[in-house]
Amino acid sequence: MSVVQSYIDLIRSQRDISQPLYLLVDPLEVADEDDCFSLESLENTLGKGSIAVVERPDLSHTLADCPHLVLLAQAGEPLDGKLGDVFDATIEYAHNEHPAERRYICGWLQSGLGLHALAAEIARRTVYAAAQGDMIAIANADADDALPAGARIYPVYEPLRQELIAYACNEAAPHIHAQWLGAISQWIVPASNRGFLCFKAEPVSPADSANAANTADGPVMLPQSAINAQIDTALAADVLRTWVYLCTQPLGPEQRQQMPLLARSQYTLPQGAVYMALQQLHAAHSRGLADAKDRQVFAIMRLTMHPRMEQHPVVRERIDHAVRSPSSLAAQMRQLSHVQIMRILQELDA
Repeated sequence: MSVVQSYIDLIRSQRDISQPLYLLVDPLEVADEDDCFSLESLENTLGKGSIAVVERPDLSHTLADCPHLVLLAQAGEPLDGKLGDVFDATIEYAHNEHPAERRYICGWLQSGLGLHALAAEIARRTVYAAAQGDMIAIANADADDALPAGARIYPVYEPLRQELIAYACNEAAPHIHAQWLGAISQWIVPASNRGFLCFKAEPVSPADSANAANTADGPVMLPQSAINAQIDTALAADVLRTWVYLCTQPLGPEQRQQMPLLARSQYTLPQGAVYMALQQLHAAHSRGLADAKDRQVFAIMRLTMHPRMEQHPVVRERIDHAVRSPSSLAAQMRQLSHVQIMRILQELDA
């Protein structure tokens, strides 16, 4: 059985046939219009009434660029024939999309809500950064409401962002993400390790509902760490992109020796890879590295060379120099010979 077929079987097995099945796509990443899952093809196959726009406040003037929610199957409707072929094709396409780039397939959702009600529910789950200072907030508002002046939208329907929220919630408050899903009973998203993650909703507990943020007027408030993760999503994606490249491209023998943690396959990034990348970026910042490129180099060293790379005195000295001077961390590390790096790795494991 192929890897893709195993994912198709797994995702099919998660379907609750008592609820409608939806597909969420992002037109900002264009699919070939000849593909059976392009918006043009889906409109021809399912009808225009099966597609709804999920309005983004920052794209309200160009609704064609907003995400689109597609009703793939009604409750009780089997996934067979042409419909089944479309569903399977979306899974294969999602598996093959680059995990660090913008994705066309943003997941498969189930809910007791109808198409337009669910589209509105997704639209309410938008994270924005307010203009004043570094304050971050959840926009629990209708798309028609005015966007705060200077606010920056973080589209959390994107799979990488959804994955970061889920992992950050799991560390801070394990049940919050499931409660935040609200009426979205299940959301399966493509994951950063080329697999898939299945998120299921759960009801808000009486204790949580006492929180003023948890009202009928908006989703459950996410922990601050989950919201803050959105700020560094682009940097985490850059680290993930480099990590995938190193896993899949030919390397010289010395490079392979210097990166013993590097798995030589596109399918062997660990689960939660993008959250691991984010954690390394935070560790780099705590170490005093403010430059984005330096933080990325630090993250890749930890992910591919040694998880405690910065603890070796020689490497620590290089990091300190990069913090204090205009010289980059990459330039500092290039001054070390292959023999020196291998000795560092051996001493860290001693």
